Amino acid sequence: PSQSFLASLLPPLTLYKTQTPHLQTGLIMPPLFTMRNKKLGFPVHIVLNCIDLSILVLQFTFNDTTHVIYGIMIVMITAVVLNKTLTQGTSLVQLTVISDEYETIKESILHEFDAGVTLLASEKGYTKENSKLILSVLPYRKLPSIKAKIHEIDPYAFVIVSHVEEVGGKGFTLEKRNA
Repeated sequence: PSQSFLASLLPPLTLYKTQTPHLQTGLIMPPLFTMRNKKLGFPVHIVLNCIDLSILVLQFTFNDTTHVIYGIMIVMITAVVLNKTLTQGTSLVQLTVISDEYETIKESILHEFDAGVTLLASEKGYTKENSKLILSVLPYRKLPSIKAKIHEIDPYAFVIVSHVEEVGGKGFTLEKRNA
């Protein structure tokens, strides 16, 4: 295959042709942008998409349409893979539990699973009894074991799980303090 065809199949993270393998540069660039994101505050996906877009626009001048379409497909695949890779381990869920055993469940989440818990005052709709609602934001990896423990403590607990896009504050973006 021609060199330009192979170049269109590689992730367009290199800005110019070099004699070094493109894959090495492609594997180095995302961590560099991740470090830059932490220092300057630019989202990694925005920076990489801008670079990819400029490369694809420049590619129209020296490649035919087929190769450019291959490049667009690779950029889309790369974007999905990078998104999954960069957010792996940081995906969070919001766990909301309504149970009469809220105190036992709260202690279990706090001490057995090392996750934060907030108790909210609530009122049961049918019986109008005052109760507490448990709210916790935690990593996906802890969810199955916490749900199993909740079910063990109270098989009738009402559990709601929601995906969290962003969270900040003590325990997440601020350091935990031993209080």
